[in-house]
Amino acid sequence: MLLLGSLVLAGCASYGEPAAENDCPLTGTVSSPTIDGAPPRDVNWISPSKVEVQEYYLGARAEYPLTIHQGQPSTETRKWQVSTEPSEAVVVFDLAVPLYGGSFSAIQELTSDLSGERLNPLDYDSDALTLTVGGFVPDTSRVVTLTYHADTQWSIRVADPHFTATGFDEAPTEAQDWVIITDASPVLAPYETRDVLIVLEIPEGADVPSQHWEFWICATAGGGQVQAEMASRWLVSMRS
Repeated sequence: MLLLGSLVLAGCASYGEPAAENDCPLTGTVSSPTIDGAPPRDVNWISPSKVEVQEYYLGARAEYPLTIHQGQPSTETRKWQVSTEPSEAVVVFDLAVPLYGGSFSAIQELTSDLSGERLNPLDYDSDALTLTVGGFVPDTSRVVTLTYHADTQWSIRVADPHFTATGFDEAPTEAQDWVIITDASPVLAPYETRDVLIVLEIPEGADVPSQHWEFWICATAGGGQVQAEMASRWLVSMRS
């Protein structure tokens, strides 16, 4: 499921100005849901819904920040088959994404399917993303289940548009090489808002078959639930 920024973000606001590096006119259409005049804190959103690049020419640089906001914490569930040695009662687990706030209070479930085994967290290393757990019965096997609130890894990519504005063509395949996403996999804490710079830079001598063309920047928040992919539209008009 894909949602355009203008559908996810309804209403009007204006945050984020074009960066000073732009070599050609560039504007962003920014819209967001508002609660008492401010964007909502508890839901995911991106902005702007549309970026218009005018009078673009080969060799020029156009850049604009994509603002992403993480709402409530994601929920991660991991399962491991664990076999302990005869004297082993403590095991270190690798986590895929950070434990929210680095606190044991973010752990919702830490269980073993071995009858009578009671596990307890001992240490969390935020740099190594490891959780140390004690309470294991030595010299046996079990399945361990961990469910926890987590920071969220987003995925940002260049995409072909599902439709284009009137008078605009789909971006050529080469556009994948012309668009730079400065951080395609940002990890956001709950309620964090962050800018990711999007850069359009077409080398001189490139073949651009259309005078007016469109591509989308799509962003998806990871996590245990199905997430909608949100899109920011880029409309590029070449200099005549």
